[in-house]
This record gives sequence, C-alpha cells and structure tokens, in this order.
Amino acid sequence: MRESSHASRQPRSRVRAIAREFLSLKFVQFLVAGGVAALANITARYALSSVFSYPVSIVCAYMVGMTVAYGLNRKIVFGRGDSSLTSELVWFVLVNGAGVVQTLVVSLVLSRMLDELSQGKLPSRTIAHVIGVAVPAFTSFLGHKYLTFRRERG
Repeated sequence: MRESSHASRQPRSRVRAIAREFLSLKFVQFLVAGGVAALANITARYALSSVFSYPVSIVCAYMVGMTVAYGLNRKIVFGRGDSSLTSELVWFVLVNGAGVVQTLVVSLVLSRMLDELSQGKLPSRTIAHVIGVAVPAFTSFLGHKYLTFRRERG
C-alpha cells in the first residue's frame, strides 16, 4: 500500500515543479523579453506581407523575432549558459524551430477560422498571428532554460 501511495504522489510533485517554473521571476522576464521579440516579429510580418505571401512573411518575421529574443534572453533572462556559443545557437534555433512550426500552424488555422466566422470583417491574419506567436511561450521557456542556456549543477 505504501508503494502505491508514493507512486501517486510522484506525478503531483512533477506537476508542482513544472508549475513553479511558470510562477518564477525568470518566466516573467522571459515573457517580457518575448513580448519585445514578438513585437519585432509582428511588425516585421506586417512589413514583409507587402512583399511576400502570408506564410513566407510569418517565417521570415519569426527569424527577426528570434534574433531579438536570443539577444535579450542571453543578456537579461538566462545569462550565458555553460555551453559554447555554437551549442547555444544550435539549441536556440532548434527550440525556436519547434516554435515556428507551432506559430505557423496556429496562425494559418486561426486565420482561416476567423475569416470564415467574421466573413472578412476582422483583421483575421493579424489576430491569428498574435495568438500564434504567443503559443510557444511555455515550451520555448523550458527548452531555453534546460537546453539552450543550461547550467551544470554543482
């Protein structure tokens, strides 16, 4: 009986540990840095949309935001990790690669849904893109903390 009681507590303690990650000052700093990067991203997407298709402008704008985010996260949020600069950059790109897929899928699906629901009366692409940029905040925070800017314990 004791063993099953311990096993049922493990998932709860993991959930609490993850919840603490998102209730930390570092996560708030990450969100502020991400907000600045998202503003750069959305502004770039708006400007690029006059030259490129919506999906291409989303991806290009994501790269602009990613560059801003790397600088802010390294300087203000996480500091320099224990890895080499090359390793940091590779992990940063990989974590954000997963984020751009999330952003693209959410933006495209929401844009179509909002367009249909509003019959073209809302700025569907902008609304969808803002939401799409916000979605990867949680997964990216954990990825950058534990992969990109990781520090060895001890």
